[in-house]
Amino acid sequence: MEHGAESMQSYGNTIMNGLLQTEEHTRAVIESAAPNIRLAETDRRVQARMIRQRRITGDDPLHLSTAISEAVLHQQIGGARCLKAQLEHVARLIESHPDTLEVRVVPFSSTGHAAVGGSSFLLSDFPSGRLPTMLWHETATSTKLTSTHLAVREHGIAPAGATSSAFSREDSLAMIKAASGDL
Repeated sequence: MEHGAESMQSYGNTIMNGLLQTEEHTRAVIESAAPNIRLAETDRRVQARMIRQRRITGDDPLHLSTAISEAVLHQQIGGARCLKAQLEHVARLIESHPDTLEVRVVPFSSTGHAAVGGSSFLLSDFPSGRLPTMLWHETATSTKLTSTHLAVREHGIAPAGATSSAFSREDSLAMIKAASGDL
């Protein structure tokens, strides 16, 4: 990753990182996670996520390195057609942004890593140094944004562990394409 650029590291055990989701997949994730929210609120959340995604494809893209469980390639949130479109979208992003986007798949055959059994999270680093590393942590019942040193340090270990258990960039892309082709 280029020094001085904004960067993010994440781990996803059941869903694709929100910055990489299609609009349809985003809507399905939000609706399944919060079935009682109003349509207007769902629309606002989807729109906000789509705007944030410009950070991946815009003129000054952030550097995103994410490790995902193989489960992400098979969890049919929104149905098989939705997942197929999602996987095809991620494959195109990986191919079109090789210098700023890394998606690595942790296979089911992995014997374990620092993030196993945990929930999804994202660590953000900012180039100016004026802002601390921020941790966005999601669980089934809550979300949390913190810069607490201990929490950031503990979560900072997990991406490296997950990545060391993951397939290479090339093999991960091939696995994403194969999973898409199976749908």
